[in-house]
Amino acid sequence: MKSEHDTNEIRKERHRVFATIKIESSTVDNITARTVERVLCKVLLPFRKTDKPLLYFLPTDEQELQLQQAVVFRMEAEVVQPNGEHTVITANQVHIVSHTSDPWGPGQTEHILIGEPWDLKIEHIRPPGTYHPDPRSTGCFWLSRNQLISNVSVRSRSYTGEVKLKKLPPLTVSLTEKFDIAFDLHMGYRDERPGQTVMFDEMAAEFALPFDYLGNPAINDAMNQLEDVLRLISFVGEYRCVCVGWRAGDSQSVTEFYRPRHVPGTEPPSVHEGLIEYQYFNEFIVESYKRLVKLTSPVALRRALDYVIPDDNDTLESSYIMLYAAVETLVSFFRKQRGLENIFDDENSWLQLSDDLREWLKSHPLLVGDKKKRGLVKEKVSELKRPAFSHAFGEFCRHYGVDLGDLWPMTGQREGDSLSMIRNKLVHGEVYRSERYQALMGAREHLRWSVYRMIFGMLGWPITQTKIVPARVARNPVYKSWTQDRTILSKQL
Repeated sequence: MKSEHDTNEIRKERHRVFATIKIESSTVDNITARTVERVLCKVLLPFRKTDKPLLYFLPTDEQELQLQQAVVFRMEAEVVQPNGEHTVITANQVHIVSHTSDPWGPGQTEHILIGEPWDLKIEHIRPPGTYHPDPRSTGCFWLSRNQLISNVSVRSRSYTGEVKLKKLPPLTVSLTEKFDIAFDLHMGYRDERPGQTVMFDEMAAEFALPFDYLGNPAINDAMNQLEDVLRLISFVGEYRCVCVGWRAGDSQSVTEFYRPRHVPGTEPPSVHEGLIEYQYFNEFIVESYKRLVKLTSPVALRRALDYVIPDDNDTLESSYIMLYAAVETLVSFFRKQRGLENIFDDENSWLQLSDDLREWLKSHPLLVGDKKKRGLVKEKVSELKRPAFSHAFGEFCRHYGVDLGDLWPMTGQREGDSLSMIRNKLVHGEVYRSERYQALMGAREHLRWSVYRMIFGMLGWPITQTKIVPARVARNPVYKSWTQDRTILSKQL
């Protein structure tokens, strides 16, 4: 089995430089600050942009002594050509993934330190006198695959082996007033062996700017806005899409920036398996992005979107807890916006009531003479300061017009465990036996549909233009057995 660090498979050496390594001091790891000059370094870049770049350092014996305790460091290198062209390579965070020393004989020890850069930037600056007269920038963000933005061309194949691509109109989004992106499909190539070339697709978001980006924060700033667009794409596609870097050229230079991110290992689902019909996709992304950035505090919705995107590595229990965390995040945000954090506006009123309650508890017939029980009840008094979650949740649904009447109740225990009660049991360590997993899966799907409707409500997108409208949810086999599932999960564990 090949390691991800096997260079022959996914990456190739593109630069060889003498690097300067800077190590910061750490009292926890007992490391003193130091700088190690002229360490030979191979820069290995991936064939596919979604794979990670690696840095291979080959220190001398003396340099190795200074690097032995390093865990994370900064590297920088510069190569200047005779014609004035120079290349600058920097990475503020290089994490060591392998550190070996192989002795080959007296005075012949080979040291190899493999580092994974989290923010690798490679700048190629043109020689003076060759700059383009008009300041301008063109480039693209590199993206992982997603079925909803990969559908930008129609491919046809001939019996001769010829492949023709007919481009479709791309999805265009205005990240800011002066920064537009257009999603497109780029072709990558790799020579496997003489006479054999492999072609592969790579997703990109292209941009053009009327100024030089060198020294301008516009691209890095736009990457934060792009993350919001990708969250929305990942949400409606139920398949995570991330930005792994960018490439841009202006009148003076060409820059590549790599920011490794976790990329789903599974194939994207069909374009028809999203939460909305594909015909509404472009409109949804454009309008929902506008709604998201206009929120007073979009942090809560961003976090909820991150929580609900499915992850194949999650267990049934962990995915349930993550979905519920999204519900709590949205309700907590709503509490703050609507003044529902405390029942009393002023602290003095609450202190008076809590003191009165504690005095009353001392004289209650069930607690008189039982100091231990009385103390346990008193510890719960502070929880009365805050309106019940069920109240804040109900207010949220009323405010955003979220109808969950057809689903497993989020709160209440009149007819069995609610979705909230199941979450409480999970986080407090109760274990559902395997024979109840089918019922727990049903509860999770109801929780998923609930939080999806909450998110669509905050985005102002009509639920009738989604695939989680009650009539469609009711046809799902999981939905049909939810009352029985609720009974099963409500029984004593």
